[in-house]
Amino acid sequence: MELRLNESDREAMVAFLRDLIRIPSTSTNEGKVVERTAAEMRRLGFHGGINF
Repeated sequence: MELRLNESDREAMVAFLRDLIRIPSTSTNEGKVVERTAAEMRRLGFHGGINF
């Protein structure tokens, strides 16, 4: 199965991955990565909460 993205989706995916790389996330310090991932999931239409 081949995934084809339009330019806007590709740019959003690259921006999200760059954000993840920039956020420090050593063991037991993953909160900001979790928050950024949850924000991206909400942007994509997912619903739910974060349990720490």
